[in-house]
Amino acid sequence: MLVSRFIPPGTGTVASNPTVAEGIAALDGYDYGAARQIFSAVAQGGNPQAEIWLGRMDQEGLGAPANGGAAIAEFTKAAQAGAAEAERRLGELYLHGDLVLQDIGQARHWLEQAANHHDAVAARDLGTLYASGLGVPKDPKQAYAWLSIAASTGDRVAAAARDKLLASLSAADAVQAQSVAQATLRSIAAPQAATPVATATQATTPAPPAS
Repeated sequence: MLVSRFIPPGTGTVASNPTVAEGIAALDGYDYGAARQIFSAVAQGGNPQAEIWLGRMDQEGLGAPANGGAAIAEFTKAAQAGAAEAERRLGELYLHGDLVLQDIGQARHWLEQAANHHDAVAARDLGTLYASGLGVPKDPKQAYAWLSIAASTGDRVAAAARDKLLASLSAADAVQAQSVAQATLRSIAAPQAATPVATATQATTPAPPAS
């Protein structure tokens, strides 16, 4: 039984020196209670990966009802440590109004933070945001820049959107858009003030077992 591996039977407490990997293993076994206890214990030491996993559990309702406020709190702590995945997840929560009120200003802020920390999905989200003009002035040049950055990582969805956008621009605007893309890429390639923290996406949150 997974609980016996991570939580001494009858104590209800996490074993000493738990790790994020142990929490992920508990998730893989659908032992959400053990996973939450382990991630909570690791997060007390300020571990951004553990905070991200707690936020994901709160967002996805694993082991407890989904809680947008709790997810925001955990992601914010990790984001303040420079974790790109946490910044992107905050941006997407606000962008889609997932468990929280939609706030495009907050969405753009956090997505820009994540994209500047080399999160390709955030770059694609930003490109889509500027292309659609959802809550922000429509800006094809900025859209092209961020979609190009995402496409440079092998993102085919971003590449297709970039090419479609480029075909809609005049020759002069296309040149300007490419110039903006190059300048943006140079700016995010510069050394960052904080080193991006390793993300929690190396493992996938398991789907609940079939009933």
